[in-house]
Amino acid sequence: MTLKTLFAMPIAIILIVTLSLAGMITGQGWSGQTRGKAAVEAVERMRLLLELQTDLRAERLVSNSALARPYPMPTRVGRRLADARLTTDRAIEAIAVSIRYNEQNNSAAEAYLTNAAGRLGTVRAGIDALLVSGPAARTYGVLESVMPELLAVSRLLEEPLQRASLAVTL
Repeated sequence: MTLKTLFAMPIAIILIVTLSLAGMITGQGWSGQTRGKAAVEAVERMRLLLELQTDLRAERLVSNSALARPYPMPTRVGRRLADARLTTDRAIEAIAVSIRYNEQNNSAAEAYLTNAAGRLGTVRAGIDALLVSGPAARTYGVLESVMPELLAVSRLLEEPLQRASLAVTL
């Protein structure tokens, strides 16, 4: 073994160890950045879901108010109902866009949203049918069957909210 080989071996080992440590540090930085990005996405998803819950609550209040009015419904009440529905629809669309942007396999993630939007459309159709009928057709029994359906739409968001909450805390 030559003197050159004797000096080259420790230098090579030091170089390999240094490169290994640099690789580990870089890997930790990337994983931390990935976790941070996931946390930000989870907080954003939770914010959007809470906003949708608030919009659904507002739509329920406006719908109840509209159903309490005599037929024909005053224009300002109709405008408030249309605005509340538009706000809810925009909140649903914002969540759908967020899901499509952030998740690779979004078909499972969008299932609850599609279900909620479909049920909401059915409930709105029932409410609209009652709004064009006179107050005599809006019996307690009929209203009792329609109004809990609006609450059921909000309940569809409970499980996604729990998942988002769990993702925020992890």
